[in-house]
Amino acid sequence: MKPYFDISSNSSKTRARRGALSSAHGDVQTPAFVTVGTKATIKSLAPEDLSLTGTQYIFVNTYHMVLAPGEEIVQPGWRSSCLFTSK
Repeated sequence: MKPYFDISSNSSKTRARRGALSSAHGDVQTPAFVTVGTKATIKSLAPEDLSLTGTQYIFVNTYHMVLAPGEEIVQPGWRSSCLFTSK
């Protein structure tokens, strides 16, 4: 499945819009609160507590995740989408 963004509504007063970012791993409703996982770790919350915040996905750096804690640690704890970036 090719990722895409579907706009569901537009503001009549501003350039604001609401939509969904879709991927093979699920949909993210926008606007969205995105949690940044420094070194792929949300330091203040356990995965089960993080899901209670309404966070739909986490943003992590691929390079840091591979170094520590590693995919084998992150994968079992977080069942929603992840957005990865690395230079």
